[in-house]
Amino acid sequence: MCSDTRLKSKGQEISYRIEKYRRLSMTGSVYGMEKSKIVAMNIKQQQQQQQAEEEYYLFCGTIAGEL
Repeated sequence: MCSDTRLKSKGQEISYRIEKYRRLSMTGSVYGMEKSKIVAMNIKQQQQQQQAEEEYYLFCGTIAGEL
């Protein structure tokens, strides 16, 4: 009887892992977040970083021009 419980527990663990990797292969994320959403978030972060860099260099250029 103990081995039945252990086998059942092992079966549930394997089912969980299969489901986890199935979701990962379909969506790129274990949590079900779609690849397109991840890509959109990355693009937005890159755009924000680029804008911040441009503002920084513009600010530095303004300061250098005043000196």
